[in-house]
Amino acid sequence: MREEKFGIIALIVIGAWIFVALPFIYLPDHSEFWKEPLGMKPGEWLLSLATFGLWYATWRLVKGADQNAERQLRAYVSLVGGGMVHATVDNQPGYLVQVELKNGGTTPGYEFTTWIMPPRILGVSEIPFGPPRPESDRTGKSIIAPSTSAWINHYAIWNPGELEDVRDRKRAIFIWGGANYKDAFGRSRRFILRLMITGLEGAPNGWALAPHPLGYEAD
Repeated sequence: MREEKFGIIALIVIGAWIFVALPFIYLPDHSEFWKEPLGMKPGEWLLSLATFGLWYATWRLVKGADQNAERQLRAYVSLVGGGMVHATVDNQPGYLVQVELKNGGTTPGYEFTTWIMPPRILGVSEIPFGPPRPESDRTGKSIIAPSTSAWINHYAIWNPGELEDVRDRKRAIFIWGGANYKDAFGRSRRFILRLMITGLEGAPNGWALAPHPLGYEAD
């Protein structure tokens, strides 16, 4: 919208130069009122301003087109699903938390890394989230192609008392993780997820993960 305004202003200036300034300049009775700062007539100054306005409007239009193309073509990593199922951890009954991320963009994500903190059981109102994890806690770098999924997994063992509190909705299971990557334009991007499980009612295929009220972060 701003580009259109600059273009319109430049056209108005050109129109004023052609239909107002030029006739006024060449009227003999008014020629003595005109001066030439820096060796340029006022009309030349007006034309210079109009030319600059057109150049700036064109530059903004080109820049806006580049930004639109980048938004349409870049990689977009986001959460598409996840859950918690029974699993065996070190020959003990435990749980496997799985989170599925997907590149919904049209170009690959490069230097793709993921991380996840051990799921924690805390009071429902507690906030177990902090700043993003350091690079040393991340997986190895890879490439995530368009329409391709990547899974983040973590095994956990909890005592029966903790799980009973989750079933009674006195406490909740918190899952915190994310991904870092670079898009095809070389810009660094990140996605941070905050999930939770409240209640462990019987589910033969496991338990779904719900978004935490703090939500997700992406750029």
